[in-house]
Amino acid sequence: MLKRTTKLICFAFLVGSGCSASVAVTVDVRNACNTFVSESAPRHTPELRTGKSGLELIVSFTPAEDREARAIFDAARSGADLIVYPSAERVHALGLESGHLVLQVASAAQAEHVKELLCFKPHGAGP
Repeated sequence: MLKRTTKLICFAFLVGSGCSASVAVTVDVRNACNTFVSESAPRHTPELRTGKSGLELIVSFTPAEDREARAIFDAARSGADLIVYPSAERVHALGLESGHLVLQVASAAQAEHVKELLCFKPHGAGP
């Protein structure tokens, strides 16, 4: 009886709060240098913009067939957290837009940090 009562309370909480019972999807990014690339045409990426969720960083995937890129692409369709190694920092992917990954960032400084995490060279760095 206790188990049934606990389940009913949890169900009532989820329904009443508007929460969902789903667990956030996470994807490990272990080789960002092979997974993400800069793009200059038709769209220039990485690109920072203001979107529905605040600041968004748009990045491109490698055109080569890459298992890690495919896993990120598949998970990001409905939003996912990327765990970027070796630092194991989390970056929230809001979704995909025309084959590009849309990442949530809080500021321009955080966008620069995320670009470095994903193996984009810092602004002004040489070749």
